[in-house]
Amino acid sequence: MLTVEDAKNIVWKDMPLLDMAEGNFQDVYFTLKLFDKFKEDLEKLGTWKLYSTCFSKMNNVCVPMEIDGMLVDEIALTECEIQLTTELDKAYKDLESVLEGYDVNIKSPKQMCAFFYTDEKGLQLYPPRRNKKTQAPSCDKQALELIEQYIEEAEYGIS
Repeated sequence: MLTVEDAKNIVWKDMPLLDMAEGNFQDVYFTLKLFDKFKEDLEKLGTWKLYSTCFSKMNNVCVPMEIDGMLVDEIALTECEIQLTTELDKAYKDLESVLEGYDVNIKSPKQMCAFFYTDEKGLQLYPPRRNKKTQAPSCDKQALELIEQYIEEAEYGIS
Protein backbone atom coordinates (compact mmCIF):
# COMPACT_ATOMS: atom_id res chain seq x y z
CA MET A 1 0.00 0.00 0.00
CA LEU A 2 1.21 3.47 -0.84
CA THR A 3 1.63 5.55 2.28
CA VAL A 4 3.89 8.52 2.75
CA GLU A 5 4.78 10.53 5.81
CA ASP A 6 4.90 14.01 4.28
CA ALA A 7 3.17 14.15 0.89
CA LYS A 8 4.05 17.82 0.32
CA ASN A 9 7.77 17.14 0.48
CA ILE A 10 7.91 13.85 -1.40
CA VAL A 11 9.58 13.74 -4.81
CA TRP A 12 6.99 11.79 -6.75
CA LYS A 13 9.21 11.32 -9.82
CA ASP A 14 11.67 9.33 -7.66
CA MET A 15 8.99 6.89 -6.46
CA PRO A 16 9.17 3.42 -8.01
CA LEU A 17 6.56 3.03 -10.77
CA LEU A 18 5.18 -0.17 -9.24
CA ASP A 19 4.54 1.57 -5.88
CA MET A 20 2.86 4.50 -7.61
CA ALA A 21 0.71 2.22 -9.76
CA GLU A 22 -0.40 0.23 -6.69
CA GLY A 23 -1.25 3.43 -4.84
CA ASN A 24 -3.24 4.75 -7.80
CA PHE A 25 -5.05 1.42 -8.12
CA GLN A 26 -6.03 1.46 -4.43
CA ASP A 27 -7.19 5.05 -4.70
CA VAL A 28 -9.45 4.21 -7.66
CA TYR A 29 -10.67 0.98 -6.04
CA PHE A 30 -11.72 2.61 -2.77
CA THR A 31 -13.19 5.63 -4.53
CA LEU A 32 -15.42 3.32 -6.60
CA LYS A 33 -16.40 1.31 -3.51
CA LEU A 34 -17.43 4.54 -1.78
CA PHE A 35 -19.26 5.73 -4.89
CA ASP A 36 -21.22 2.46 -5.11
CA LYS A 37 -22.14 2.68 -1.42
CA PHE A 38 -23.26 6.32 -1.69
CA LYS A 39 -25.21 5.56 -4.87
CA GLU A 40 -26.97 2.65 -3.16
CA ASP A 41 -27.87 4.85 -0.18
CA LEU A 42 -29.12 7.67 -2.43
CA GLU A 43 -31.22 5.22 -4.46
CA LYS A 44 -32.81 3.92 -1.24
CA LEU A 45 -33.65 7.51 -0.30
CA GLY A 46 -35.02 8.16 -3.79
CA THR A 47 -32.57 11.02 -4.38
CA TRP A 48 -30.07 9.44 -6.80
CA LYS A 49 -31.62 11.05 -9.91
CA LEU A 50 -31.54 14.47 -8.27
CA TYR A 51 -27.89 14.02 -7.26
CA SER A 52 -26.74 12.61 -10.60
CA THR A 53 -28.50 15.22 -12.74
CA CYS A 54 -28.16 18.32 -10.59
CA PHE A 55 -25.90 18.19 -7.55
CA SER A 56 -22.99 16.32 -9.14
CA LYS A 57 -22.60 19.15 -11.65
CA MET A 58 -22.32 21.66 -8.78
CA ASN A 59 -19.31 19.84 -7.30
CA ASN A 60 -16.91 21.84 -9.50
CA VAL A 61 -18.19 25.00 -7.80
CA CYS A 62 -18.94 23.76 -4.29
CA VAL A 63 -15.94 21.55 -3.53
CA PRO A 64 -13.28 24.26 -4.04
CA MET A 65 -15.44 26.67 -2.04
CA GLU A 66 -15.72 24.13 0.78
CA ILE A 67 -11.98 23.45 0.78
CA ASP A 68 -10.75 27.03 0.30
CA GLY A 69 -13.57 28.85 2.04
CA MET A 70 -15.05 32.15 0.90
CA LEU A 71 -13.75 35.67 1.06
CA VAL A 72 -15.71 37.72 3.56
CA ASP A 73 -15.55 41.48 3.88
CA GLU A 74 -14.89 41.72 7.61
CA ILE A 75 -15.68 45.44 7.75
CA ALA A 76 -19.07 44.93 6.07
CA LEU A 77 -19.73 41.93 8.33
CA THR A 78 -19.00 44.03 11.43
CA GLU A 79 -21.22 46.85 10.14
CA CYS A 80 -24.01 44.35 9.49
CA GLU A 81 -23.61 42.90 12.99
CA ILE A 82 -23.84 46.38 14.54
CA GLN A 83 -26.91 47.27 12.48
CA LEU A 84 -28.72 44.01 13.28
CA THR A 85 -27.83 44.21 16.97
CA THR A 86 -29.15 47.79 17.11
CA GLU A 87 -32.39 46.79 15.36
CA LEU A 88 -32.83 43.76 17.60
CA ASP A 89 -32.21 45.83 20.74
CA LYS A 90 -34.83 48.36 19.56
CA ALA A 91 -37.32 45.58 18.85
CA TYR A 92 -36.76 44.11 22.33
CA LYS A 93 -37.24 47.55 23.94
CA ASP A 94 -40.43 48.13 21.93
CA LEU A 95 -41.74 44.73 22.98
CA GLU A 96 -40.77 45.31 26.61
CA SER A 97 -42.68 48.61 26.58
CA VAL A 98 -45.78 46.74 25.39
CA LEU A 99 -45.24 44.15 28.10
CA GLU A 100 -44.66 46.72 30.86
CA GLY A 101 -46.05 45.42 34.12
CA TYR A 102 -46.38 41.90 32.79
CA ASP A 103 -43.73 39.43 33.97
CA VAL A 104 -42.83 37.43 30.85
CA ASN A 105 -39.67 36.10 29.26
CA ILE A 106 -39.91 37.40 25.69
CA LYS A 107 -37.61 34.63 24.50
CA SER A 108 -40.02 31.93 25.74
CA PRO A 109 -42.62 30.98 23.11
CA LYS A 110 -44.73 29.35 25.83
CA GLN A 111 -44.82 32.52 27.95
CA MET A 112 -45.42 34.74 24.92
CA CYS A 113 -48.33 32.52 23.82
CA ALA A 114 -49.79 32.85 27.31
CA PHE A 115 -49.42 36.65 27.10
CA PHE A 116 -51.01 36.91 23.66
CA TYR A 117 -53.78 34.35 24.05
CA THR A 118 -54.60 32.71 27.39
CA ASP A 119 -53.46 34.73 30.40
CA GLU A 120 -56.11 37.02 31.91
CA LYS A 121 -53.51 39.79 32.35
CA GLY A 122 -52.38 39.40 28.73
CA LEU A 123 -53.94 40.56 25.48
CA GLN A 124 -56.35 37.60 25.22
CA LEU A 125 -56.26 37.63 21.43
CA TYR A 126 -57.78 34.90 19.32
CA PRO A 127 -54.86 32.75 18.07
CA PRO A 128 -54.38 33.45 14.36
CA ARG A 129 -52.37 30.23 13.93
CA ARG A 130 -52.03 26.93 15.72
CA ASN A 131 -49.26 24.35 15.92
CA LYS A 132 -50.08 21.65 13.35
CA LYS A 133 -49.13 18.78 15.67
CA THR A 134 -50.49 19.94 19.03
CA GLN A 135 -53.10 22.48 17.90
CA ALA A 136 -51.73 24.78 20.63
CA PRO A 137 -51.71 28.53 19.84
CA SER A 138 -48.60 29.49 17.89
CA CYS A 139 -46.12 32.32 18.35
CA ASP A 140 -44.21 31.63 15.14
CA LYS A 141 -43.22 34.41 12.74
CA GLN A 142 -46.43 34.23 10.73
CA ALA A 143 -48.56 34.35 13.88
CA LEU A 144 -46.65 37.37 15.19
CA GLU A 145 -47.05 39.14 11.84
CA LEU A 146 -50.81 38.53 12.00
CA ILE A 147 -50.93 39.81 15.58
CA GLU A 148 -49.04 42.94 14.49
CA GLN A 149 -51.54 43.42 11.68
CA TYR A 150 -54.47 43.00 14.10
CA ILE A 151 -52.97 45.56 16.48
CA GLU A 152 -52.33 48.07 13.66
CA GLU A 153 -55.87 47.62 12.36
CA ALA A 154 -57.26 48.13 15.87
CA GLU A 155 -55.21 51.32 16.29
CA TYR A 156 -56.58 52.73 13.05
CA GLY A 157 -60.14 51.44 13.55
CA ILE A 158 -59.89 49.10 10.56
CA SER A 159 -61.93 45.93 10.84
